Amino acid sequence: MIRGSRKLSAFGVSFLILVLFIGLSPMMLASANTNAGAKTSLVNFFRGPTGATGAMGDTGATGATGNTGVTGAGVTGATGNTGATGNTGVTGNTGAGNTGATGNTGYKGNTGATGNTGVSVTGATGVTGGTGGTGGTGNTGVTGVSGVSGYEVVSSESQSSSFDKSQTVECSGGKVVIGGGGTASNSNPWIIRSFPSDGSGNATTSPTGWTVRAEESFLGTFASWTVTVYAICATAP
Repeated sequence: MIRGSRKLSAFGVSFLILVLFIGLSPMMLASANTNAGAKTSLVNFFRGPTGATGAMGDTGATGATGNTGVTGAGVTGATGNTGATGNTGVTGNTGAGNTGATGNTGYKGNTGATGNTGVSVTGATGVTGGTGGTGGTGNTGVTGVSGVSGYEVVSSESQSSSFDKSQTVECSGGKVVIGGGGTASNSNPWIIRSFPSDGSGNATTSPTGWTVRAEESFLGTFASWTVTVYAICATAP
């Protein structure tokens, strides 16, 4: 028993030395002037494997808000003097832009409304003027051409036959002819000539009678017929 107790005592001493060594190792290693790799290897040699991470504990209550710090007592510095005014800058050159194009002519305005018709006022009728004096006698007019005098119509009828014929009539008393004509008693013959003439039936520029010439048509007729000539006569001026 005594021998066994010594053995336990020796074991206990060894165990105590090991615990002390392990406990003092970090302090010794912190003060030792060795590199980090040597420290880790020595610690890991004596330590067992790292246990599993424990569950996170509950969040602690929020601490009370601290008192506001005392305001600093620094004195505000004096305001600095206003700086001197800078020199005026040089005036820039005048721009050289071209004059813009003339704008388009505006639209013609609408025609204004027609004004009202003015009132038409008829003036009063003026007083009738007095009768003018009798005008002077006008100049004597030009003497007119003498009128026709001795007017008459004379006629002469031919003998009745069925042949072509001429008939002449002459004015009486030295009168001149101013017109004339003729007619046939049947519708078949035609008056083919009618002209002023002398007493013998000849055309002239100083006629004293009238002559007509009548002829049957191409159909002809067996009936007898006459021709009558007329002359309009007047006294020569």
